[in-house]
Amino acid sequence: MKRYLVVYGIVTSLLLSNRLFSQQVNYPTDSLDKILLNTWVMEYADMGGMKITAKQGAPMIIIEFLPAGKAKVSSTDGKAGENRTWKYNTQGHFISVMNGKTESLRIMSVSSGEMTLKMMNAQNAPPGAGDIKFVLKPRNKKG
Repeated sequence: MKRYLVVYGIVTSLLLSNRLFSQQVNYPTDSLDKILLNTWVMEYADMGGMKITAKQGAPMIIIEFLPAGKAKVSSTDGKAGENRTWKYNTQGHFISVMNGKTESLRIMSVSSGEMTLKMMNAQNAPPGAGDIKFVLKPRNKKG
């Protein structure tokens, strides 16, 4: 009986964690452009359900999504941004932000008021950095 309860607990935990981190971008391409094409600024990070806000004056991530699958990633510290590309994976229902041929960011969910993403293949990142979700808000809502 104890073994059954332990297995049940593990399976339930896995199902719930999969639901929390599943990709939720499911829009027709023309609707996605209307939502995505904007300048997005990092609001906070989420690490295991704990909201982490940046210290006053700390640089924040800025992503400007442009037409034709182009994007510019920069920060509020004024340093020059890096050109990237983005593409919508209609089968997996997620958006990849690419640095060359490498996926650097994955958008897990997006709406007109909020975007959630995580870093992919982050070089020199501490262990567990891929589990941190970043929440961004649009700088200028387009309607």
